[in-house]
Order: sequence, then C-alpha cells, then structure tokens
Amino acid sequence: MFATPREVLDHIAQCDRQQDFAGFVSVIGDDEALRLAGMMLQTVVSFESVSGLVEQLGAVDESFTSTLKEFRVILDRYRAKEPSPEATAAYQRMQGAAANSTFIQLFKKSPVDEQVWTPESYSRHLRTAAGILTDARKFLAEMLRVTKALEADEAESDGKEPKAANPTKWDIQVKGDQAVATSLPAAENDKQKKSQTVELRRENGRWYISSMITDEEILQAVQSARSDEASPAPNETPRPSP
Repeated sequence: MFATPREVLDHIAQCDRQQDFAGFVSVIGDDEALRLAGMMLQTVVSFESVSGLVEQLGAVDESFTSTLKEFRVILDRYRAKEPSPEATAAYQRMQGAAANSTFIQLFKKSPVDEQVWTPESYSRHLRTAAGILTDARKFLAEMLRVTKALEADEAESDGKEPKAANPTKWDIQVKGDQAVATSLPAAENDKQKKSQTVELRRENGRWYISSMITDEEILQAVQSARSDEASPAPNETPRPSP
C-alpha cells in the first residue's frame, strides 16, 4: 500500500487532520497495535480506579464521568469472554497497579511494593494485557476518538484555543527494510521541544509503522504520572495515569 516511509508519514498526518483513527491504526504493525491498545487499556483501568477516589472527595466531574462511561462501553464491546490465562493475569496486574496508585492518593503510602519494570518488560506487559481484547485495532481506534475528544474538551474548559498543527518535518534514515524518522523543529521556537522518533519496517514491499513511541518513553510517562498522583496539589482533582 505504501511504497516509501514518507508515504506512511504523510498518511499519518492526513489521518490526524481528518480525525481518521481507523486509517491511522491501519498502518501500524500488529505488535505496535497491541502495545498501543495496551496503553489505552491502562487508561481505562486508571479511570476506573480514580472514579472511586473522585466520589470519595466529592469532586464529581461531568466530563470525567461521561468519558468513563464511553470507555466502559468500548471495553465491554471488545472484551473477550474467555481470554488466555496470561492475558487475564496481565490485566489483573494492571488493575492492581492502578488500585495501588489510588491507595497512595488516599492514604499517602503504598500498600505493597510495585513490580520493578524495565522498558522492554513493561511494553511486553501492555501487549499481553491487550490479549483480553477480541480486536485490538478497533478498540484502539475507538479509544483514540474518545481521548482526542476529551483533550479538546479540557482545552476548551481551560480557555485555550485549539492549536493549529504545523506539518511535521521528518529526517528519514532508511537501512534496508527498516527506517527511522525523527521529527525536526517546524519553527525556531520549536527547537526546545523534544523530537519524536518513529520506526518503520517493510514487509512484502509494504512499509508500516513498527513503533510510534519508544519503550523508555512509555515507562517514563507512566512512572511520572504515578509520581504526580502520589502528591497531588491541594484541592486538586486527581487525574488518572495514562
């Protein structure tokens, strides 16, 4: 379908502009679809866990409640009736970690020692947990739609204007059937922003995305979110981990 890495990246940009989440999901590899679906599954679990804390604090948020309801509908739609024991165990571990995070917010201490993850093992954990889904790609596309809508609602409530996305410029290095694309600053004031790295592969003449984000960045984001949750600011409504 796509003969060059550039065509894949252009397609991703078009999907972003058109909010075509199914189109985006169609150009990522199977392993990456599972990993990203696992990240979205983590988001659902975090929302579920935080919902109890929100009720305890009396900080009911209409947008949060509406989003959680949509998350539940999507998960129910794609949750397998009889997932593998490995997928079930990984999902339950994910729920336990989210519960620990909520416990920290309530009692300012952790009830148990959390598992020590490496970037690789955490990404593997996400893929395994996504095994509870009947269709990881469709689940991912629907979750992306809801999370993007939530981001837009939060920006509007904060009085922020929607950002006009500048076309991303890429430095693409191709080596055989693999390629690495690194984003370049679109303007002088963008040079301080962290660049994005996308990995691509070619199979049977077709290029696709094998990684949208590094294992290290995923684990760092999760650890940072949980650190923030452990010490929320006074009168701040808790927010779930990504």
